Amino acid sequence: MLEEESCNCRGGDDPICNIDLLRVFLYDPDPTALGSSPHTDWGTLTVVWQDEVGGLETFCPVHQIYAEVSPQKRDEKFYHFVVHVGDVTSLTMGHASGGKGSQVRFPSPLHRVQCPRINDPRISLVYFCYPPPPLSLATLEQRIKDYSPPINSMTIPYQSYYLLRNQTSGEKITRDPEAFYQKIREKPLGDVFRDKWEQVQRE
Repeated sequence: MLEEESCNCRGGDDPICNIDLLRVFLYDPDPTALGSSPHTDWGTLTVVWQDEVGGLETFCPVHQIYAEVSPQKRDEKFYHFVVHVGDVTSLTMGHASGGKGSQVRFPSPLHRVQCPRINDPRISLVYFCYPPPPLSLATLEQRIKDYSPPINSMTIPYQSYYLLRNQTSGEKITRDPEAFYQKIREKPLGDVFRDKWEQVQRE
């Protein structure tokens, strides 16, 4: 991940750096625990590979249930990847394409991870894609406002986006997510994500 001191594009008209990161997750067997609590991803896209143990589940808002994402099979010749649309992409594409309020074209899926129910641990590789730090939500909306894919929009409540939530441990969500979205629209996304990482740090 780029250190801020080494970045010379902050404030430029066409920033090229990013703060993407690749993380390796190891989940020990525990039939009673969640490996990752329900959440949406903050950034643009998330690319996930999970081994044959599985455990990734996405929430279906129509049926109000979590559905298992099929894991990689042990002897398959090809690797399977899952791509999640992130909060930034969902929110900016929705606004840029004329959506009112929380009308979006690409929802940011709520998902979670179950710890393995068997003796083997679960391993996954997750690549988190983020926009360049100097850009803001408002800038992204402006840049893609002429892009209008032929896909029907759907309503996603602002409170569904974890980017707009207060995720500080032990604190209840008291902010108005729609008002908070308007508050951070002009803020550099590098600063927005830095605040989010501080919220989820655990001792």
